[in-house]
Amino acid sequence: MKYLFYLIILLILHVSGEAQDSLDNYLQTTFPAFQLKSDLHFIRQKVEFKKYNASGFYFIGKKRFNFLYDSISQVIEHEKEMTLKDFYLLTSRLIQELQDDRAVYSMVGDQLKKENRLRQMKDAIRIPIYSVVMNDTAYILNSKLLPDHAQLVSIDGIPATEIIKNTFKDVYQDNWHYLNNNGFGAFPFYLRYIYIYVKYGFRETITVTYIPHGKSLPEKQEIKLYKPIDTSLSKAFIYPDRKNKSLELRFEEDMAILKVNGHTPFEINIDTINAIFSTIKEKNSQTLIIDIANCTLSYDYFWLTLLNYFHEGEISLYGYQKEPVDLNKYTVKHLRNKDYVKGKVSKIADDCRFNGDIYLVMGYGTRSSAVTFADIMTYNRLATATFGQETGDKASRYDHPLHYYLPVTGLSLYLSSMLVKSLDQTKHTRGIIPDYQINLENIKTYHENKEQHNALILQKVIQKIKKLDPS
Repeated sequence: MKYLFYLIILLILHVSGEAQDSLDNYLQTTFPAFQLKSDLHFIRQKVEFKKYNASGFYFIGKKRFNFLYDSISQVIEHEKEMTLKDFYLLTSRLIQELQDDRAVYSMVGDQLKKENRLRQMKDAIRIPIYSVVMNDTAYILNSKLLPDHAQLVSIDGIPATEIIKNTFKDVYQDNWHYLNNNGFGAFPFYLRYIYIYVKYGFRETITVTYIPHGKSLPEKQEIKLYKPIDTSLSKAFIYPDRKNKSLELRFEEDMAILKVNGHTPFEINIDTINAIFSTIKEKNSQTLIIDIANCTLSYDYFWLTLLNYFHEGEISLYGYQKEPVDLNKYTVKHLRNKDYVKGKVSKIADDCRFNGDIYLVMGYGTRSSAVTFADIMTYNRLATATFGQETGDKASRYDHPLHYYLPVTGLSLYLSSMLVKSLDQTKHTRGIIPDYQINLENIKTYHENKEQHNALILQKVIQKIKKLDPS
């Protein structure tokens, strides 16, 4: 029995070492120049998407793209042949400067998928750490392997903020993605794990140095990036409960507060939204606060429906449209007979349209289509004022990524197929900045009790509104 135990231990160690050796061999695979240039040309073709008269050159500019493209091509020709790792690092810059937030350029590619080693290699190079940065300090959140709220000092001796700052600089070419004006930014290491792994040469085990919350002395902990037995991503992270109501209405004195939660549902229930605005009308509220500060995932048609409840007539909706549209007619045309719409489209805002002052609360968690909604509200001057923090996404941004495999190297590439332009047609390099910025509370309050944290922010918003309108 004792010998069997030793044999199992040896097998586990062998599998772990074999996975690391396989990964190293994979990274050192060499390809001739003419084949690599074929993959480079493939990347260019996918960047040149054409939808709504737009392309992937919007932020980088065609001149800059061509310069980088030609420079990379010359390096490949000069080298005659190149390893997969070197080609990946060389071409990463081209993808990064597109400023496509939905782009993912990955070492885990088609070849591993064909060899049925995809999961093995993903686990071999995972960095199971989620962090947020506040006032130039990194904190650990939602990572079961490390204590929450601890200050993340370094990984393998490299300062954590240096890794984060350099990665964002490499990936996005600007500092906004690292920290916005409020000194706050999220950095999930696992989303950029392959780039970090290759760039910093991390091995099978990394040493994480951190300072636990409430203490002054640092502690160290080794974390395996590859676990031959437990390879479940869900065991490395704590996922928040997403089973919340998408719309919550409450009243504070004579103000109605409509909170749109983190993930709006795929379905729209017109009767439910009618009931919400009918209640506001019955209460005779002349002030409506719409809180989208934590709305990270939503759909255009949800916001399109909501707009009808406080606007009637022509409106500028999307950057690719040349002229304003009739909101009601446009809504009916795009939502009628759709499976995801519950209730009659003709009954939208049926005798319950809001005609008072609207105040919009946004924040770092305002992303995706919620940013488009904020852009529509501000551009059309539907919001009396905006509060909170800078939005997490830009008003001008890429969206709807498609997945490709480079034909020769098999590297995995996600690139957007659509450009969402802001209504003012500006190439925004930052999120939408509110009229009145309200700083976040401390990181511990923000993470441990978001409801309490959001309530504190809303109280500040209400106080600001009262100062703007003493009546």
